[in-house]
Amino acid sequence: EGHTMAGVFVDPTPVTGLPGTSAASASLALAALDGRPNCLVRPMHRFTPEGYLIASPLTEALPYAPRMQLQLHCHSPEQALAELRARAEHDVERHGGRPPGAAIIVSCGARGSQLYGEEGVESRTLRSVWGCDVPTAGFFAGGELGPVGLKTYMHGYTTSCLMLRACA
Repeated sequence: EGHTMAGVFVDPTPVTGLPGTSAASASLALAALDGRPNCLVRPMHRFTPEGYLIASPLTEALPYAPRMQLQLHCHSPEQALAELRARAEHDVERHGGRPPGAAIIVSCGARGSQLYGEEGVESRTLRSVWGCDVPTAGFFAGGELGPVGLKTYMHGYTTSCLMLRACA
């Protein structure tokens, strides 16, 4: 039904409420995130005949581990744009309704016209949220850097936006 990509959302942090974690530390971590994503999207390659999932590694230093939460994900153009719009709106609201002064945008090579069937869809969406033309530079990549919680990881199937603003 129009799904062009499949992947796995992975929350690389342990489930809260397990022995050794406190509600206070979990609340503090969530407050620090302020709307930042808390999961990685990793490509799902296939299931083996035995039923095991073959997915791309998280990082060299972070293997899949017990108690990580996994969620299968089918990616669609509508969902991708809704997520981009929601994140951009959150950023603008967080800065008193002001759009960024400039932006650097790195999108997965599987996005763009391959996902949307035409060029410029994400740029038009951002321009709509910002309410004006913002100087922007960007490129398509085979892996995008961006935060998950308070750490930076390489992602897949994503658009990472670095919003630049003058100091107030």
